[in-house]
Amino acid sequence: MRDKQQNKGIGRRNFLKWGGASLLSLPFMSKTKIAFGASINAWQKNYWQGPEGSEYCVHRTVDTSRVDSGYIRARVDGWWRRFQIRELDENYWNWNFDERMKRLVIQYEPEWDAVAGGPAQPFIATYGNRRGRGDSDLHLNNKVIYISLAPKEEHIEEINNTMLDNLNNGISFTDALPWWIEIHENRDLWCKDRQIGLEVFSKPGFATHNFLNLMENPVATMGHHAIYNNNISYEIRCINKIVHPNDPNLTDYERNLALHPSIQFAWAHSYADPAFIYSIPGVIYHHVEEYNNSRSAEPGIRVVKTLGQKLKRFFA
Repeated sequence: MRDKQQNKGIGRRNFLKWGGASLLSLPFMSKTKIAFGASINAWQKNYWQGPEGSEYCVHRTVDTSRVDSGYIRARVDGWWRRFQIRELDENYWNWNFDERMKRLVIQYEPEWDAVAGGPAQPFIATYGNRRGRGDSDLHLNNKVIYISLAPKEEHIEEINNTMLDNLNNGISFTDALPWWIEIHENRDLWCKDRQIGLEVFSKPGFATHNFLNLMENPVATMGHHAIYNNNISYEIRCINKIVHPNDPNLTDYERNLALHPSIQFAWAHSYADPAFIYSIPGVIYHHVEEYNNSRSAEPGIRVVKTLGQKLKRFFA
């Protein structure tokens, strides 16, 4: 009898010991599954809705209902906060327009070499989606993307329609270059408080790290470094909203902003396919902070015009 009781005690201890070891091993088993066994999107939250073939993503961590008043609400680092949207200063815009036009003209010369950077191809840094795609233990991401200037609301439909007409009629970007230069020389057509980009590769079933970060933590840093003057560098901190053209809840202006870079992309690459244009999420980069990181006596100084912009909106 005593031997049976001892054997039962040993059995219970062995069960608890091996059971505890199994529980402790679960995190390692999970990581092994993520790294070797599962799809990179297996644990991704679904941000898409709508019928198959017309899905759209919805950005629920940003509230743009007061953007026209100069404010945007966003859930940053898990907390809802209100941010003032700011127009960037004239030094930035003088550099931005001048370098865009210089590169635009030079790139059609025979000896031109493609160079990334400048105002049109900044680095975009994001963070905050710890679940991510399951293919990394980190949630900090950096990428180079093309950034478009944002036409003002009263001009965007005309500009978008002209690009579409050119695309559908076979008028190439090179052929329409004089028109493109002309509208960029008229700076009154463009916003100074936002810019727009694309999430070309994000779609149902696959998402970039940039997309996943912004969906959960809609803050990004846009890093510019000049191509033609190595002394010039800017950092623009933004609250972002991902906008999909198929989303029925967008305002007309947001939808046109979402379409503007995708139409431009399709026109530049001769993709005359409406399904392609309407399948790409756009990203609106609302400026909230500006830093001039150019070489100077005090690089990295924040450019602040808060009071002046508040007075400007008050008397508008």
